[in-house]
Parts: sequence; C-alpha cells; structure tokens
Amino acid sequence: NHVYLNPRAMANKDAIDTILSADAIILGPGDLYTSIIPNLLVGGICEALKKSKGKKIYVVNIMTKYGETNNFTAKDFLSEIEKYLGKDILDYVVVNIEHLYGSILKRYKEEKTDFVKYEKPMFEDKSFTVIPGKFLRRGKFLRHNPKKLAHKLANLIEKI
Repeated sequence: NHVYLNPRAMANKDAIDTILSADAIILGPGDLYTSIIPNLLVGGICEALKKSKGKKIYVVNIMTKYGETNNFTAKDFLSEIEKYLGKDILDYVVVNIEHLYGSILKRYKEEKTDFVKYEKPMFEDKSFTVIPGKFLRRGKFLRHNPKKLAHKLANLIEKI
C-alpha cells in the first residue's frame, strides 16, 4: 500500500545539482516499487525534480510483475509515480505498443505476467505528451530494446 525508506536517506548534493542542471531526466524502465519509487523517496530528489527545468521523461515498463504490479495498465504505473513524485511534473511518458505472441508470451502468462496495457484515452486529460513506440527486444525475456529506446529518447532530447 505504501513504499517507504527506513531509515530515511538524504540525497547527495552532487545528485541534486545534477538533477537541477539537467536538460532531461529519465525515470525507468525498471521495477516500479523496487527500482523506481525508492529513488523518489530519498530526501531532496522529488524537490529537485520539481524545481529542475529539465524535461522529465518516464519510461513505462513493458511487462507487469506478479506480486508487484498485477494487472497494471500504463495509467496505473503513472498513478503510482505521481503518488510519490506529484502530479503535472512529467513532460513525457514513453509507452510500448508492440506485443508478441507464442511460446514466450505463454511462459509469461504461466508466471501471471502480461504486457502493460496502453490505450490512448488513458492519458487524454494529462499535461504530458505520450510517446508510443515499438520498443520490444526479441529474445528469451521481454524487455525494452536498448537501441530502439535510446534512439527514441535521443531524438526526443535533441528536440528539447
């Protein structure tokens, strides 16, 4: 229901300065509750993200994770990020729209894991821009293709 750090941690001054001077800040991809949100709980990080003039980009996961994000949609991931970061902070949200079928997906379904669902109306009332794309890496595990994602992010940052 709630993620917290105990004991509380404070951000390194260099990390704060880097966030404040960044042209772009990318959150994700990664496990929502064990990789992304814990960074937002470090004292000073959210405040620096809010103050930073840099564009904030959130990369939504491709797959849900059983026991952590069961049945989550892209909107659910975003809602959790906004719960800790605040609303109207993000400038861009990157979402995968590519799906595979067959034995790989069957294995994931057996593990009670599925693609994160995204539908355009999920974000019509939001202040950020959605960047949909085909980011799926082919292989044993369904992850972001680092080259495709990096290319999309580089093009986005270039325009900032």
